[in-house]
This record gives sequence, structure tokens and C-alpha cells, in this order.
Amino acid sequence: KALAGESKANFIAVDGSYFTAMFYGAGVAKVKELFKLARKNAPCVLFIDEVDGIGTRSTGGSGGGAESELNRIINRVLVEMDGFESLDNVVVVAATNHEDNVDPAMRRPGRFDLLVRLGLPTLPDRQQLFDLYINKLSHDGLSDTAALARMTAGLSPADIANIVNKAASSAAEAGAQTVSYENFLRAIETQQLGGEVSAVKGLLSESTRERLAYHEAGHALVGHWLQLGAVERVTIEPRGQALGVTYISRGTEDPLYAQAELSNRLAMMLGGREAELLVKGSVSSGASDDLKRASELAISMVGSLGFSKTFGLLSVAGVPKELLGPDIQSAVLQEARAMLEQAQAHCEQLLRSRRWQLDALAQALLQREVLCGDELKGLLGVGNEPLALAGMLA
Repeated sequence: KALAGESKANFIAVDGSYFTAMFYGAGVAKVKELFKLARKNAPCVLFIDEVDGIGTRSTGGSGGGAESELNRIINRVLVEMDGFESLDNVVVVAATNHEDNVDPAMRRPGRFDLLVRLGLPTLPDRQQLFDLYINKLSHDGLSDTAALARMTAGLSPADIANIVNKAASSAAEAGAQTVSYENFLRAIETQQLGGEVSAVKGLLSESTRERLAYHEAGHALVGHWLQLGAVERVTIEPRGQALGVTYISRGTEDPLYAQAELSNRLAMMLGGREAELLVKGSVSSGASDDLKRASELAISMVGSLGFSKTFGLLSVAGVPKELLGPDIQSAVLQEARAMLEQAQAHCEQLLRSRRWQLDALAQALLQREVLCGDELKGLLGVGNEPLALAGMLA
């Protein structure tokens, strides 16, 4: 639609299911009528959404009349696009999430021969989207859209619009005249964790709340002092399946990860468990998801990413399954475990050296339950020189 607007052309939009009909021959007639309308209104952009809904031609002949009709519809579309009758000043654009389901003949030269892949918004894109949507609301003007963009990596424009709408509805339900920054932060938590604050909150004992506070404080401190990114928000309010969350936004969206960064991420994932062990003298089941993700990352580092001392340049992911015997599997697990133990040791060293800071952050979490902004930066010591542990885990 934007393409048509920029080109000062007319715009016609249909979807793949438009061509199907219960009556034999009606679908082919619809194709003819649509392209006739496009030619009449040239210059025109004809947009077919979910083009995979048209389907693919088959040669088996076992589908009866429905199969024959589908073949005729596709054939008619192909003829209309590059047949003897000219299609001057008409550009046909189609969209799909399943390009493999589009008939191969449709992707030949002269038809849908230009493939444009639309990726998810980058960091600057997301900030502009937040600015666009938030400025349509009555807001307090204090929202840090750069921080919101950092916290929403991997989200689509529709996700961002949904977050802003959720924040607005939450503010309205609370009777507020404007939408606050806190409304947007809580909307992001709802989007990413699945739901509002859980009823489990009222069932947590003080001992469990203290353990959760130290767990999340451990994640936050290790992530901050190993320079994995900005610690945006720490909360011990249970949402979805998570009893607490630490948001750490990576400083860059570079698709490449250095070995040192991934090793530091292992330490950050283990930070909650190590904080529990340091303060409580024992661990809990709350670290199960952290251990799962850390194990997956360590195995990937050994088996696929080339960070293995045992296998060198050999990628286990490229080895045929019939050659992956017990010895190779055992070697992968053994080296992955060694990586985790090394990360654990550095994590423990860091937390012991900053025990006073761990206590201060945990106590603030017990009082506030949610920490962000300047208060969180002060507790983390943002602005001070970070420890020289940032590169130790290489």
C-alpha cells in the first residue's frame, strides 16, 4: 500500500483465498475479473496477501474436480501475469510466510521473480516505532523509548503496537489521565512472560522471597560486571512461569558472538544459583531453567561453534549421525561440563568480591519488588570502573 502511495498508483488488495469458490469455474472467472480491473485502473499495484493460499499444481489427478479447479486457477494467474495480453503499468506483489508452498512456476522470470525478505525491526527501528505509537497517546513524557527498544529485541511491529495498547489500557483501568513509563515496562513483562502478576505472589513465604531476591540480584550483578549489556529492570514479581526476571539488554545487535561474550553469558546464567548457594548455603529448583539454557549454550559452543579444545576445527553438527558414537557424545558432554564449571568458578569469585553489593541489591528488591532506572543504576554502581573479569572467561 505504501509502494502504491509513493508511486501515485491505484491499489487493489486480495488474499489467496479470494480465488477459491464452491462452484466449478468461478475461481478462474475471479482471476480474469481481478486482472481486468487492475488493467482498467492502471497504473496500479495489485497485492495478493497469503499467496500460498492459492496452492500448488498437482499432476496426480487423484483429487477429482477440486484438484482440477485449483490447477486451472493457478494456470490462469500465470497466463494473466505473463501471457500474450500485456500487463502494462500493473505491478503484482504477493506476500507469504510459506514460500515453499508457492507453485514453482509462479517464481519464474516474468512472474514473482523478485524475492524481498522482510526482517524484524532493528534497534533504531523499534525506537522509532515506540516514538510513533506512544506519541499517539496522552503520556507523561518520561518514557525512555531507547530503553524500551533495547528490551524488545526480536519483536515485530505488531508486538510493539500491542505493548503500547496494553500499557494504555492498563493506565485507563487504573484511572490514570496519562500513560506512564511504568505502564510500558509492565506491558513488556506481560508480553514476554505471558500474563499479569501471578496469584502465586501471595503464597510466597518470606524465606522464598529472600531467596528469589538474591537469585535475581546474582543475575543482575554478574551480567553488569561482566559487561553483557545494560541491566534494564529486575523484579521478583512472579509472572507466567517465572518467579522473577532480570532484563539485560545486549549493547549491540551484532549477529556475531565472540567466545568471551558467550562464556560470560554462561556465568550470568549461573549467577542466580551461585548467589543462592553463597547466601543460603543451598540451591533450589528455581535455577532449573537457567541450568537448562546454560547447558544448551555450552553444548552448542563445544559441538557447533568451534570453541572446543577437544574437537578443534571439527563441528559435531556436521558429522553424520551414524558416526556419532558414545565416545564422541561423552567427550562433548565432558567438555561442556568443564565450561560450565569454569564459568561457575568465576561467577562465585565475582559474587564473593561484591557481597556487600549483592546484599544491598537483594534488600532493595525485597522492599520495592521492582527496580529500574536511576535507583537500579546506583545499586549496580553504574559509572564506576567494572571489575577486570570481563575477559577472564575467554
